Amino acid sequence: MCYASAMPRFEPFAGVRYSASVPLADVISPPYDVIDRQERAVLTSRNPHNSVLIDLPSTGDPDKLRDPHDPYEHAAELLTRWLAENILSRDDEPSLYAYQMTFQDEQAQTHTTLGVLGALGLPLAGETDILPHEQTHPKAKSDRLKLLRACQANLSPIWGLSLSSGLSETIRTAHEAIGSPTQSATADDGVRHDLWRIVEPVAMKDICSSIAENPVIIADGHHRYETALTYALERRSSSDAAQGGHDLVMTLIVELAPNQLRVQPIHRVITGLPSELDLPAALAKHLDLREAPELGRAITSDAATNTRDPSRLLEDAHAMGLITASGTWFVSTQERSEHMREAREALSAGQGSRETCTDDPLADLDSAILAAVLNKLPQCDVSYVSSWVNAAEAVSNGSAQAAVLLRPATVDQIAATAHSNRRMPPKTTYFHPKPRTGMVFRLVDDPQSSSRHSEP
Repeated sequence: MCYASAMPRFEPFAGVRYSASVPLADVISPPYDVIDRQERAVLTSRNPHNSVLIDLPSTGDPDKLRDPHDPYEHAAELLTRWLAENILSRDDEPSLYAYQMTFQDEQAQTHTTLGVLGALGLPLAGETDILPHEQTHPKAKSDRLKLLRACQANLSPIWGLSLSSGLSETIRTAHEAIGSPTQSATADDGVRHDLWRIVEPVAMKDICSSIAENPVIIADGHHRYETALTYALERRSSSDAAQGGHDLVMTLIVELAPNQLRVQPIHRVITGLPSELDLPAALAKHLDLREAPELGRAITSDAATNTRDPSRLLEDAHAMGLITASGTWFVSTQERSEHMREAREALSAGQGSRETCTDDPLADLDSAILAAVLNKLPQCDVSYVSSWVNAAEAVSNGSAQAAVLLRPATVDQIAATAHSNRRMPPKTTYFHPKPRTGMVFRLVDDPQSSSRHSEP
């Protein structure tokens, strides 16, 4: 495998964290893009300084804002106010932050994801040390850019995967030398979030050097990453800010290893199809379908007890799952039929690929195959849900015409796609658990870190 000569730049920064007097569990929040209106209301009612107020802002107090209708200005005003009131405080020197998430799976087995928070250098033109793996939507990037311009702060980390073997052990050695976590909180979903502030120079150098040895793949936070690139270009083009903190973005780096990652699928919910369209028949022109009554039984069983997990059925069948009001089907991506060859050829053509289907890293990826086939059907609307229960319920209650349950992308597929300079369709991977917003913030123009930004 051939890598570019430019390697990732990863640096400490002086983080901004909630003061010890603030109950951390009451102010952390999930990433902005998985929060709906109801959950946001719960979070804001929990504590008046909950991080969702700045990471997913709304309009504010007309008496305190120049433009009360500008939610991004509201977020910036709150951030400034919380710093002044010592709700938030800035660490006194640049640091790295070991970050561990501990959780239990459906079988009550305990798992941990261990990474490190720091400032990841944004590549210049022509550099390929940072490898995105998913496509993005323009609207989401516009929202994040307005927020970044207003706050001039990284409010939640992007998630990067390092190809450096042994990084997890290097991070573990550093935080075990510290002892107890600097701060901890347990989120609503039962995941425990522990943070260790690392300031010892040798430990920081070891971690940064390990990350610098290999490229980093963007796992989650593609919109924030591309927003940071856009913002950096804006700042670089100004005469007074050619180099600075805008050249980096707060990132959680985790070793790309199966024991560190839990990748879940994101399912598709379909609306807007012509009422006369027979969707199973239309899909059968491109994919192999077979009726799957066992899938129907699984999705109508008690979801709380999870007695019939449809994901296991999909894995055993080597297939996606189609749900409509008239029935359920397995949609195979494994059979080497004429239908599947056509679907894979459409996928390669749509991606501008010159590779054969068998060499294409997207050729066996559910989201890519489905996207290629949906492009051949009448125009429809596709939305994304991480819960199969919600996907099935949308069909059951009539709010959707169909749902397609996908299997998760593998670690190997993620790496292969990034290295081939391809991108998976939007919302292909859902990494669990999610790092919490509010564990640490990063000010883009922090003077305590500015001396480091002069390095090439």
